[in-house]
Amino acid sequence: MTNERPRNHRHPGGPRWPRALIGVGLALTLLSGGSLLAGKMLLVHYTGDLTQAGGLGGSAAVAKDGGKTIDGPIDLLLVGVDERPGGDSGARADSIIVAHVPAKHDAVYLSSIPRDSRVSIPADAASGFQGGTDKINAAFQYGSGGGRDRAGGVSLLADTVSGLTGGRLKFNGAAVINFDGLKDLVKAIG
Repeated sequence: MTNERPRNHRHPGGPRWPRALIGVGLALTLLSGGSLLAGKMLLVHYTGDLTQAGGLGGSAAVAKDGGKTIDGPIDLLLVGVDERPGGDSGARADSIIVAHVPAKHDAVYLSSIPRDSRVSIPADAASGFQGGTDKINAAFQYGSGGGRDRAGGVSLLADTVSGLTGGRLKFNGAAVINFDGLKDLVKAIG
């Protein structure tokens, strides 16, 4: 009598690898579901302070379907401002970026406009600005005058940037961020 095990001996209950794969699959499913939930919670938390009001003046793109879909190319105006504590008064646009997403939505092209570029800034009746030639970053400041704050600043800056193309460039949206917002964004991303 030998103490050797027969070669065809199987572990009671079958091989372990199928159970291990099922366990790994369940863990991955729970992890991905938790990640989606955490991402949604972070998005709600960090976008709670976003203002979604305001307009782009005459530079707003007109959606053919009333803005229900995002078909076609998308042009966005991204603005970084140097707000001082106590409000928008005197804030200038220190970073001006045009983001273009082609109709296929498969890429993003960013074009930065130097803040010291001398341009023609159109008149803005709502803020009382008479129009004239100045650095492009002053358009935000002039537009935000007369109690209009960011919405007016973005509107006049969008009109000014659109004017650089003879009015051919129209924007689907805009985003404004100050230094505190940038710090919060960096914290959110980690």
